[in-house]
Amino acid sequence: MRLRMSFRGNIYKFNRLQHEHAAWSLLRANNSSMIIAFLVDLFADESEVPYEQARVALEANLTMARDTGLWETDTSAPTYLNQWVQAGWMRDRRGEETTLAKTDAAEVAIRFAQGLEGRTAGASASRLMIFQDAVRNTAIDLNPSPEARIIHLEAQMGALKRQIDDLRSGHVNHLSEDEQFQRLMAIYDLGNQLTGDFSLVEDNIRRIDQQIRTSMYDSDQNRGDTLSLLLEKESILAMSAPGQAFDGFYQLLRDDTRSGELRERLREILTRHVAERLTSKQRRFLAKLVDILAAESDRVITHRRRTEESLRVYIESNTAKERKVVDDLLKHLAKQALHLKELGVSPKTPTRLSLPSGSLKVHSPASIRLYDPEDAIILDSFEENTPSSTLSNSALAMLDAVDVHAVAHEVHDILVEQGPMTISQLISRRPIESGHEELIAHIRVARAVHATMPDGEYDRVEFVDRDGSRIRATIPTLILSADLFPEDIDALAM
Repeated sequence: MRLRMSFRGNIYKFNRLQHEHAAWSLLRANNSSMIIAFLVDLFADESEVPYEQARVALEANLTMARDTGLWETDTSAPTYLNQWVQAGWMRDRRGEETTLAKTDAAEVAIRFAQGLEGRTAGASASRLMIFQDAVRNTAIDLNPSPEARIIHLEAQMGALKRQIDDLRSGHVNHLSEDEQFQRLMAIYDLGNQLTGDFSLVEDNIRRIDQQIRTSMYDSDQNRGDTLSLLLEKESILAMSAPGQAFDGFYQLLRDDTRSGELRERLREILTRHVAERLTSKQRRFLAKLVDILAAESDRVITHRRRTEESLRVYIESNTAKERKVVDDLLKHLAKQALHLKELGVSPKTPTRLSLPSGSLKVHSPASIRLYDPEDAIILDSFEENTPSSTLSNSALAMLDAVDVHAVAHEVHDILVEQGPMTISQLISRRPIESGHEELIAHIRVARAVHATMPDGEYDRVEFVDRDGSRIRATIPTLILSADLFPEDIDALAM
């Protein structure tokens, strides 16, 4: 009976994935092989390409495929690209230049397709060795007993000593060429998975952002509630499981010693004879792997900061509340229209509503052309003035924004000089000048450095907002100290 229930549950689960997961829909598409081949080729060297480059490449591939009979439809390249974005196989990033990138679903489908060939027992052995090492290290790290950890570490030291003694005695255990190649391919596969994980992190950031906006939709908030919600929601992106995992990875990558050692080890491996069995693309990928990971990390950090800023603006602007009002009105009108239809009321039924209207007299086609504002411009009365090279104070005030990292540096300097303080104490020594945004910046800094937060304790702060109004805010007590800050303050994820 248990097996039967498990079977039924798996049916529901896999049926849902079949209809909802973008990777499954890509693999089931009629032209899936063509799409996967195009994605692999398009993103072979870059994880992000300009939209125009993708369009030109797809048009060339479609022309070739149609000439050889591999493609029968006449659909244009832009239409296909838009369809694939809507299907969740690519994402478009809009900025100064629209770019395209693979989604995590596309990465999963591509890895599945590429993994259907080339699986060998040697590759499984390499993965088993990596798995065993991971299990051993995790068991040591999770063991709460110091004595047990010491036993494990001493066993490792003994094994290392035996290896050293064997090498000094001239006994060198050489791997066969096939074993060397399989271990090299295992490294290559892991590197590919690492770069693919960035797509998953970015997809999770988008999903959490959407969930936050959706959860705000039905809430009614005043200004104080909005400020409280902003402080709460802004940390969700960073404190989520994907966000924390990525932060840990990012800190390891920013460690110059570790990243430098990784780069040198990869270069050393590629100088070995067995590396000649790799393709030129695989060798190039491994040679640039550390730089690729650093570039992808910076891109994800930038995307998360932009998402957090967009979320902050969304919350402060009350866009969710305005959108809810419009949607409620449209729903009400739709219900009224359906009610009239059920009553059998004809759309042509006269009502008491009226719109101002009148007759239009037309003497010639030229008389009904649209009014052109330039027709009324008089150019002979203008005087040429040299444009100002500086902005006015009012314009500068409009452009003023709070630099969170600058606030972090100033807070750190105060803490170094005067010792640990709460946010209210910091504000008393360094008054807020940019309104509630600067208060939020202080709290961002405190959360980024994991400041101490006593349970049930709150501070009251007062400051003048940008519009001149005096604000009193109650915030959790957060105690900061200089030793909580990293050496590179600009690397803080805020």
